[in-house]
Amino acid sequence: MLIIAKTYSQAVKSAVIQQGILLVLTAMILDGGVIFQVCLYAAIAFWVGFTMIWIRNRRSPKPLDLLLIEAGYPVLCVVAFFLYSFIWARIG
Repeated sequence: MLIIAKTYSQAVKSAVIQQGILLVLTAMILDGGVIFQVCLYAAIAFWVGFTMIWIRNRRSPKPLDLLLIEAGYPVLCVVAFFLYSFIWARIG
């Protein structure tokens, strides 16, 4: 994936578009809303992480910060799905 953001606003715009597309697509999957729920929780975790990054480094974002904001949500969805599956298998 090509990272093109130079500021927080560009990275946030890209993240919002990615989240909107993924949440709409997962909402259309006929599994009772399980994957949508996982992606929704991943979105909440993403914005908590973004807030922590933004508070720590408001004025001059580092390239890694922009990379995590712009490309982190799809990765977080995959990690959340496997984590959800692992926890569900343990708890039952």
